[in-house]
Amino acid sequence: MKKQLRLLAILGAVVVVLGAALSVVLLTKPEDSGESSDTSITLLEIKKQEETSGEESTVSRIKEAVIKTGSETYTVCRDKDGQLYVKGYEKLPVQTSLFDSLETELTKIVATQEIKFSGNDADYGRDKPTATAEVTYDDGTKAALTVGAAAPQDAGYYFRISGKDGVYLVDSGLADALG
Repeated sequence: MKKQLRLLAILGAVVVVLGAALSVVLLTKPEDSGESSDTSITLLEIKKQEETSGEESTVSRIKEAVIKTGSETYTVCRDKDGQLYVKGYEKLPVQTSLFDSLETELTKIVATQEIKFSGNDADYGRDKPTATAEVTYDDGTKAALTVGAAAPQDAGYYFRISGKDGVYLVDSGLADALG
């Protein structure tokens, strides 16, 4: 009988210790991993402006975008007919779907998360960005965009935009459109 009582006392003590340890783990917040939000954040949204010329109506939003990827820099602008083209390559046939995708990505930028900035640009690939863009919109708005390194676990790309202090995660669509 004494052995059973001693075994019950030991098991009771183990349960109390495990319960206390679990309480400490659940009630103590770990240090922030750098991620401060998991909801989408609209960083920029340029509304379509209707232009009517005679009987035709065109929609335009980007006036000009100077895009740099790696060692290449190119300028996308709008011709007199409202079509986007790459400056210096006006005579080449274009895939309008690529320009449509670029315009879509540059006129509504939504981040999936805001990241707690460590103060070191290299942590986010901003010292050697994947792409940068200086965009002028038809309404006169200007934005400087920086797409940094790819985030771990396919979480997207680190991103900064002029006028905002934070570092954000954006999906790969923006990086793909600029590249």
